[in-house]
Amino acid sequence: MAARSDFNFGRMALATVIGLAVAAVIAYGGVIAWLYTHQTAMEYQNVAAVEVPAIHGLAIQDVRIRTPDGETLQAWYEPPQKGMPVFLFLHGQGGTQQDGKWRFLRMHQEGVGYLALAYRGFSGSTGKPSERACSSTASPPTTG
Repeated sequence: MAARSDFNFGRMALATVIGLAVAAVIAYGGVIAWLYTHQTAMEYQNVAAVEVPAIHGLAIQDVRIRTPDGETLQAWYEPPQKGMPVFLFLHGQGGTQQDGKWRFLRMHQEGVGYLALAYRGFSGSTGKPSERACSSTASPPTTG
């Protein structure tokens, strides 16, 4: 009788372990599915509020640039002093135009110009942020 009882206990323990393993795999799959469906929102924590270039002492122009795919990018532009270059400035992930304030002050003091683009979905730029959108934002803008 004891052998039969040990056999039933072993089967119950094995069933419990298998049940826990199946539950763990299902829970893991659920976490992976959630991360997959929410990855863009976690990766691109954009600030959609339009930023106005209000940095004391700088005459920054708030401009809009139309992209080939029909979106509009907000950009801040300050022309260079004669003979100085213009830099293309792209704020970092999760950043804003205002985060570059100290850079703009420094570039102004050095006499260089800059065009600071806001990524799609950030600071008044239309569209949604994505890897493809960020890459195309960094492409040279066209006029016309």
